[in-house]
Amino acid sequence: MKKITTLLTAIIGMALMNQVSATHVTVEVPTAGQLSSLVQDANCDSITISGNLDGNDFWFIREQMPNLIYLNIGKVTVTGNKLPNSGLSSKKTLQKVILPDNLETIGNNAFIYCSSLKDITFPKSLVTIEYNAFYQSGLTEATLPDNLKDIGDAAFYECYNLKKVDFPEKLVSIGNSAFCQCNLSEIAFPDSLKTIGSYAFYKCQQLQKVTFPEKLEVIDNYAFSECFRLLAATLKSKTAPTISDNTFNFTKIFYVPKGTAKAYKDASYWSNLVIIDGDTPKKITVTLTTA
Repeated sequence: MKKITTLLTAIIGMALMNQVSATHVTVEVPTAGQLSSLVQDANCDSITISGNLDGNDFWFIREQMPNLIYLNIGKVTVTGNKLPNSGLSSKKTLQKVILPDNLETIGNNAFIYCSSLKDITFPKSLVTIEYNAFYQSGLTEATLPDNLKDIGDAAFYECYNLKKVDFPEKLVSIGNSAFCQCNLSEIAFPDSLKTIGSYAFYKCQQLQKVTFPEKLEVIDNYAFSECFRLLAATLKSKTAPTISDNTFNFTKIFYVPKGTAKAYKDASYWSNLVIIDGDTPKKITVTLTTA
């Protein structure tokens, strides 16, 4: 009887703990830097914040709220309209975030190692995602906002679960190693894109389909190297983008706009690849060799 009573007590205790932890808090912060003095339950797992936040407030969220799963800061203004560098880094409990409506920049390492992060709402105002912002985060897909222009180096590096990205129409550059070793299977770039950095999609080994945009100027070193399922790709540009001899290694067949095949074959490093004039599939045999 004593053992049964002890067991029941333990079960009830665990249930009460779970009930206590499953709490939502709403806080308004009139002056940036005051969040710690206004949150009455730092052990809550869900919080909605309005008002003003600075780096000190993000430190409090990151270091002093150990159970936080859901963070809604949609109605917050952050200093410089930038999520601070390392603002929520290594916040491994965090699963869902709603970013500020007026946010323009996500700083370096902002969500690095947020391995449980699956859902993030980007604001329309976002223009730049900086270095390592989501490195090794748990994101499975990302719908990037319309005004985003620059994706920084290693921004989504080693997001192994990232299977889908919707790129916005105003995107201009994708940085070095930005999506290196992600799990993408298909990519459609916007026509605004001009630069794809070195190693940008290196070892995206599920990648099978890519359409390169009309205004693309550079596909840098190793950008699509070791993408062993990407055997062919389509280019919309009438002018061959600048590549190097190691930009692609498994991708050997390229469909280019009708009438532009000669211009591609005359361009540096394109002459070693199979260029098909127009998008009509033809029977082609390609022999792949390994070093």
